[in-house]
Amino acid sequence: MIIIAVLLGLMASYFRIRLHFDQHNLIEFQQQYHRTMTPLQIRKSRQFFFKSEVKKSPHLRRLQLGLQIGYWGAVIGLVLVAAQLLGVTTASGDDQIWFTITWIVVLIAASLAGVTNWLRNRELYALTAPDPEVAHVDLATTPTNLGRTFGRHHAGYAISIVLLLLTITVGSATSTLSPTVFNRQMIVSPFGVGIGFSWRTAQSSTTSSQATSATTAGNDNRASDTSGTSATTSSQRSENTKAEIHTRAFSDAAFVRTLPVTKQRYLTEQDQVGLISMYYLAVTHSDPAGLENDPGAKFFYHRISNYAPTTYILQRQAINGHKTFEYLAQIDDDNQVSLYHFKQSDGALTELHNLVPKYTEYPNSTVKFGQLVTAYYSEQDGPYHRTMWAMQPGQAWQY
Repeated sequence: MIIIAVLLGLMASYFRIRLHFDQHNLIEFQQQYHRTMTPLQIRKSRQFFFKSEVKKSPHLRRLQLGLQIGYWGAVIGLVLVAAQLLGVTTASGDDQIWFTITWIVVLIAASLAGVTNWLRNRELYALTAPDPEVAHVDLATTPTNLGRTFGRHHAGYAISIVLLLLTITVGSATSTLSPTVFNRQMIVSPFGVGIGFSWRTAQSSTTSSQATSATTAGNDNRASDTSGTSATTSSQRSENTKAEIHTRAFSDAAFVRTLPVTKQRYLTEQDQVGLISMYYLAVTHSDPAGLENDPGAKFFYHRISNYAPTTYILQRQAINGHKTFEYLAQIDDDNQVSLYHFKQSDGALTELHNLVPKYTEYPNSTVKFGQLVTAYYSEQDGPYHRTMWAMQPGQAWQY
């Protein structure tokens, strides 16, 4: 997809350059008849004439309005994209969804601007085509062959831009492109090496720099014990990297979906529900300690024993005994986890043979189970460990 985007960007650049040369050829044509005028004077005179024609024609005014709406809509959309990339804005839902919606806005706005610009220019070039019966050539005259060439290159440029934006939008919708994809870093996990994407904070950069400086100094001062120091430094780096991954994964579901897959060791059902629950908290932008620190409720998970794919349902039971449905998760044969929320947490039981209320999938939330292991699994006391123990096994349900 990146290759396609690069090719479309090159194509748009090509048509833009051709339009520049078309303009140069037009100025040269005009200077044959207006030798005392500079290229800038000719260009300004033509712009003034075109603006006058647009003001006189209701149809051209409508096209001009569409062009302005499309142009400013695309500019506003790109500003919002930049704000998301820089972390200035934080949406209440999944960041990836809002990222995709913003690119859709840019795509629609750019398409409107491209089409209306092409239609407007085509009419203006036709309006200023030379009259065969009149020998005089004024500043507004556009030779027929140049007008057609302008039209083709305007269309090619607009189509290239629209296809480029469509490619980016599809990449965003499929999570190939996300707000974290532009600052790439290597992620080293205790289970292997993979490539992830993140925004480096000043604090983590400073910490990394200090660690590197300390390691260098230590190696200079203890050259006779290089192997021991290297092993210690490597271990420290691994632990620091794990801590950074876990911290980021608590609040950034999109980041979790970029992590390398860790092969599963033996995990109990309670372990699995604990990992999924941590991901659920990240998807819903909740406190990573939101389940383990809820003194007013207990959480029970149920598995539908005779149903495929593997399906877990998490229920919340208040002190008064009232139960509500928290989420539903399914793990397919490829170890892909799909996460669902209930439209009414205590609604009528109508789905899965009247076991649960109506539910729908969290948009863009599918993740590989091995990525959840990389993101959250730990044997040490922490949010995951305590959340896992807060998940109490409930009665198995029959489908």
